Amino acid sequence: MTSHLHYVPILKAKEAEMSSLRELSGDVRKHLTPLFEIPPVPWDFVNDVEAKTIGEHLGQLPQKLASESTPGSRTFIDAGALPDAVLMADGRHPLSFVIDEARRLDLQLVPVTSPTRPPAYQAAVRDAVARDGLGVCVRLTDDDLENSSRVESLLGELSSAIEVSVREFDVVIDFGSIDENHTNRETSAAISILADLPYAGELRSLTFAASSFPPNLSGFSADSVNEIERAEWAVWAAIQKRQGSIPRLPAFGDYAVQHPEQVEIDPRVMQMSVNLRYTIDRSWLILKGRNLRSYGHEQFNALCRTLVALPQYYGRGFSWGDTYIHACANELDGPGNATTWRKVGTTHHLTVVSRQIASLAAA
Repeated sequence: MTSHLHYVPILKAKEAEMSSLRELSGDVRKHLTPLFEIPPVPWDFVNDVEAKTIGEHLGQLPQKLASESTPGSRTFIDAGALPDAVLMADGRHPLSFVIDEARRLDLQLVPVTSPTRPPAYQAAVRDAVARDGLGVCVRLTDDDLENSSRVESLLGELSSAIEVSVREFDVVIDFGSIDENHTNRETSAAISILADLPYAGELRSLTFAASSFPPNLSGFSADSVNEIERAEWAVWAAIQKRQGSIPRLPAFGDYAVQHPEQVEIDPRVMQMSVNLRYTIDRSWLILKGRNLRSYGHEQFNALCRTLVALPQYYGRGFSWGDTYIHACANELDGPGNATTWRKVGTTHHLTVVSRQIASLAAA
């Protein structure tokens, strides 16, 4: 049974997020189990078709995941964002393809599912569980939790469908996007669900996950420094104080430095601003520049100079991201691109949260 003092970041299976794991120190990496969401096939907005085949989209994913993993560590993989009917050229389900290829690379991928996934998806999960014996990650969202009296039967039915005991369930109660202005309401809702959660004492692990990161940065003015509360951390911290009123304390999960739902936007009309997303104790600092097309990538170096002058900067040695920020501030590196900037924010965030949890475990 996994301790509640553990971290399950929910990350997109994209270059920035996957490569972030490689940059984590060993003491940080051991406190987290990543949950990677496979994004949909990208869209070609010019020709109004998918930009890749499913084979091209997933072909290198297992190798990339394996290159960033730590030997013996588990990784959760969720293919739920892919269309229900899509199959690989050889007829395999995409989830089966990714897990099969990962198996050849000695990568331990635990499939993610939920009670409402289609039969073909559940069959792929069942096959992976039977072959690898690694259990399953069950992601419960608002739709699954809407009727609390149904949760026990949903979990029981899922256990039967994929032929695995609830003792091999890693359950993630995923609140998705939450409102930073209503943390008391979100805390009450989470505690209510946890108090009535069936099989709580039998599950292999239990995690509360959410994010209050905004959908985009359009609400912030150019050339500004802004602070947003990490409401999900506040909710989880409040839950930890309710040990006597819930059967089991959950581990912590979030979406790092992005909103839970990412919408693909036509790059011809997208007005992206250079930005730096920087996690601090209970908040994020959002440093926003100006329009990338008009003012250029070099703005990132200026944002880094602004950050290192702030008292909230953790110092150049704190993480890979902080080292890069320091180098950019001194014009020794950068400016990089959007992928680099997301990697900077993600490595720093994962380090902050992992060490926050480690400090609680050591207390």
